[in-house]
Formats: sequence, C-alpha cells, structure tokens
Amino acid sequence: MSRHELTDQQWEKLKRYLPKPKQGKGRPEADPRKTLNGIIYVLKTGCPWADMPKKYGSYVTCWRRHRLYSKLGIWDRIWRFLLRDLHQEKKIEPNIAHLDASFVPAKGGGNKVGITKLGKGSKVFCIAENKKGLPIALLVESANPHEITFAPKILHEIRIPTKRGAPFQNPKIL
Repeated sequence: MSRHELTDQQWEKLKRYLPKPKQGKGRPEADPRKTLNGIIYVLKTGCPWADMPKKYGSYVTCWRRHRLYSKLGIWDRIWRFLLRDLHQEKKIEPNIAHLDASFVPAKGGGNKVGITKLGKGSKVFCIAENKKGLPIALLVESANPHEITFAPKILHEIRIPTKRGAPFQNPKIL
C-alpha cells in the first residue's frame, strides 16, 4: 500500500459518507475504495488525471466520481463529520482559532473574481483551529473588499456537527 492510499481504518470511517452504489441492471459500479484512492493520489501528487496509475482503475471514472462528489457536497460532508470526530476525541481545539486570507490570481476571470492593484483575483479565507492547525472554515470571495469585511461571513461558515444538539459554531478567541 502506498502512502497515498487509505488504510483499512480510514476506509471504514469514510465509506459511510459515500453514496450507496446503484442496484439493478447495467454495468456494476467501480470499486469505491479503489476509485477514492485514485482521487486521493491525483489530489496529493498534483499529476494530471490521465497520468494516474492504472491500479486505481480508469482515470475517467475517478475524475467523474470526484466531480460528482463535489457537486453533491460529499467532500464538505466528510470534512465536517471528520472534524466532529476529532472534536469529540479532543484532538482539535476550535475554541481558539486563527483567521488568514490569501490572494489568488484569476487572470481569466470567473465567479467571485474582483479587480485589485494586483490584478484580477479572489481571496481564500481560512479559519484554523489552535491545536493542529486544521481548517474548520473555508470561504472564497472576490478580492475587491477589504478582508475584515468578510470576518462575520467566514465565522458563520464554522459548523462542526455534534452527536446531539446544535453544531459548534463560534470560537471564543479569534
């Protein structure tokens, strides 16, 4: 097993958040674990989809599955529930958080792109918890307005689910 593949323990934790395979006639779905390992390989190495090793199956299947999971919000759901597990195990400390933003050039334009002295671009905002520095909120916005104007909006993005009751939302110290 390569360092880019899920361990058995990681797979057991993640598989419950993935959509169930379709039942019925037609071609059976590709092995979801192999496909997910292929997606992880491409995202970690940065290689083009077509250069993904064949042991993960068809690169087209991995690309389509990645696109589907993005569209359905599966990645966001996995991220939030893994944060919940870490919070319950006291492995993260979201009560103390750090906010940072970075300018990302977008010369071709697109959604949420603004014009600044640096050129066309967006700002990527991240709130990281204090213990391990894991992101607990992400936001992409136009680069035009000053960063402080987005502070309330990104604070609203913090939603760590809990087993019971309302989700964790606001750090005490930012």
